[in-house]
Amino acid sequence: MTLTFTLTCPVPSVNELYANNRKGGGRVKTERYRAFKNAAGWEVKAQKVKSLKGCFTLHIMAAHPKKARDIDNMIKPILDLCVDMGLVEDDRWPLCQGVSAQWSEALKEGVMVSIRPAAHQIKAEVA
Repeated sequence: MTLTFTLTCPVPSVNELYANNRKGGGRVKTERYRAFKNAAGWEVKAQKVKSLKGCFTLHIMAAHPKKARDIDNMIKPILDLCVDMGLVEDDRWPLCQGVSAQWSEALKEGVMVSIRPAAHQIKAEVA
């Protein structure tokens, strides 16, 4: 079973996800990241995407950007969204066995995400 969903909301770059906490040290999620997770979460819910148990691979197809950006900077926010929405159990090895991303001329906007069961299922305990 392959899970597929699309996102029309802009996916933030990994560089825009966290900011330094000037008061107590450490890192905090930015407003932009929180807004993305909220908007994208509603998009996923509206598409009634099921969940996938066990090991998986994830593929991202993204519309060409209006300005230059690195495609690999989209991976973390999308994987985190998949975990937060319960589409996958975890994004660590051995459950996440591979991620790929490519620009697509077929898409006019947004991204299309496909999650497939991995060819080799490894028994793993998720902590």
